[in-house]
Amino acid sequence: HWAQYVECAVIFFPILYFSFWIKNRIKGIAGAQAYYEIPFEKEAYANQDDADYLLNRKLFAWARR
Repeated sequence: HWAQYVECAVIFFPILYFSFWIKNRIKGIAGAQAYYEIPFEKEAYANQDDADYLLNRKLFAWARR
């Protein structure tokens, strides 16, 4: 999540993270699934096996999920 932290100027990452989770919960998504629906997590899980991902990653890639 380091690249995501940097893009969000560090301070906004936890705010956005929690906001996405709350939004998912309000939409009726169960706790654990609400976590997996957070765009930061979607990007991280989708690319966890790609060792070169950070070298080729586009800015704000999490926002495109």
